[in-house]
Amino acid sequence: MMTIVESGMTFGPFNPEDVFHIENSETFRKLENVKTVEFVLCKQKANNNELWLVEAKQSSPMPGNNVSFKDYIEEIEQKFDNSLCVLISLWLNRFFDPELSEKIKTVDLKNIQINFIFVIKGHKEEWLPPLKDALQQKLIPLCKTLKLGSNNIIVLNDTMAKIKGLIV
Repeated sequence: MMTIVESGMTFGPFNPEDVFHIENSETFRKLENVKTVEFVLCKQKANNNELWLVEAKQSSPMPGNNVSFKDYIEEIEQKFDNSLCVLISLWLNRFFDPELSEKIKTVDLKNIQINFIFVIKGHKEEWLPPLKDALQQKLIPLCKTLKLGSNNIIVLNDTMAKIKGLIV
């Protein structure tokens, strides 16, 4: 089993076959001007698999701080978008990464559900909806091209992430 410590939270424990620590991967280290999420998690469900792209932060600006908040949301969107592109490049064998597990490398793309998970440590639950709304707006093009809905964008605080089994 493995854990990932990020933004003051310990994610896991996870089976190593279920995780691609993309932020520390060989592929990511080769790319310039590319931002990624912390890790990708493959969750097995009864009739299909889910791929969770997980980003973590210790804080966020208030939505009223327009410039700072807008830049913050754009950065999160860029991390989700870039991470998905890196994964697609790996699936297409444009890159090789020894850290990418066979399970994630050979996932059935026709039946995979992709979720964008954003976890903010210490955030009050009532502060999360404006973040989710802004992120949903920013991710509309990506979600439309992948035929994903708003339920594929999940914004959590650390308490909620613990309940979902993401952190210990």
